[in-house]
Amino acid sequence: MAETRRSGRDRKPSEKIAQLQQDEAEEAKTQAEAQKRREDRAKRNRREQDRSAGVPLAEDPSVERQDTMITFRPVVSKPKILAQRTSKVPPRHHIQSPHPILKVGAAHLKTIRHVGTPSRSPSPAPGTKRKQAFDDPLCELFAKAPKIARRGRPKASDYTEVEQDVIALANRLYRCLISTENAFPGTASELRMVGKAWEVALRLKGLDPIILAPGIFRVIRAHGPQVRGEAKSKMVLLVAAIYGFNSGQSKKVITANRNLAESLKQEKGFVFKTLGNENTPRKGVYQNHIIREGINALWFQNKQDEGIEFSELFDPIPVESIALILTAIECAIDEWATGFKTDIPFQAKEYMGIYNDHLDSLRAYGEHTSKHDLLGKMCQKLYDDGRVHAGVPPKTMKHIPAIPYSMFKAAVKEYEETPEEAEDDEDMV
Repeated sequence: MAETRRSGRDRKPSEKIAQLQQDEAEEAKTQAEAQKRREDRAKRNRREQDRSAGVPLAEDPSVERQDTMITFRPVVSKPKILAQRTSKVPPRHHIQSPHPILKVGAAHLKTIRHVGTPSRSPSPAPGTKRKQAFDDPLCELFAKAPKIARRGRPKASDYTEVEQDVIALANRLYRCLISTENAFPGTASELRMVGKAWEVALRLKGLDPIILAPGIFRVIRAHGPQVRGEAKSKMVLLVAAIYGFNSGQSKKVITANRNLAESLKQEKGFVFKTLGNENTPRKGVYQNHIIREGINALWFQNKQDEGIEFSELFDPIPVESIALILTAIECAIDEWATGFKTDIPFQAKEYMGIYNDHLDSLRAYGEHTSKHDLLGKMCQKLYDDGRVHAGVPPKTMKHIPAIPYSMFKAAVKEYEETPEEAEDDEDMV
């Protein structure tokens, strides 16, 4: 029985091992051909140098130069050909796949294609693992892009000081675009917004166009979820304080919290100044002061906040910004739907549709009240209140006119008409 048992050397290799051996053989063959081409190129270069220097070429192989006698012949390992091999692994085909690259120009963004790489890399050394590729196709490495010095998630500190300055400004610009254009962008919108932030940052820094590397793209893109997370965190505190949710654990408190959440959610009651009841109608649509408090907390904390530094994007407050605040408020109310507070992630999967509903409602409100421009006046007032909250004077006091020259002429005329004896009066300065 022991004699009929197969030894480890006689075992038939599995399909996976055979495939790996075949790949190694192909890789060794490719390296050998590349080495042969390099040697031939080196020989041709030496002959060209000898010809230009007037050195006669050696026709007899026995009198060739000594350094050409040594050649490199790699030994290619050939795997055993398996008889009647039936593999379920389909043949591999190298294809070319497009990879978008943002190259910021003077007026527009260009998208170029990058030739795809083979689908399988050479086998790693024993005891090591094969490096995993990025899952995001937008983050593939491409030509002339700065290389990340560290492994893992890219950071701004991985780049040069000049690039770090541009990245810091682009981060703030992208946060503003998320706040004022689209709080839940798709892939195409995200790509456009990051490219726009990078282009504007370069222009503000006075630099020539620089290729937006995939690592830099990921650094800037990470600030989108940060804006939404900050909005939700600030609204959680305001919702509990303004609407009066209680953190108690008694049945009475839990029931009161649940009923309050239902009334606030019903027909978006939380946007009204007066919630009302069965006998009293609601009043003051979009006039609840939680909207103003949320805008001030997110963009107008101080003179260096984004609403002041990038006032051209926030003057007046865009409806997209108001919709982001309302969506974050609704998420904070949802956390009290069961009667006691539970954490709910503020993610696009659950709240992008609610964000779009608030946008549609705000625009419809603007259309129905266009005669008096109630929406425009509300947005302008929210911005003016934000400036005051940040400690910045109103826009009307931003540029106070100087003394006009006509007053100087009037002063001369007044002096000339004044009698000489009045010059010694005490009232003269």
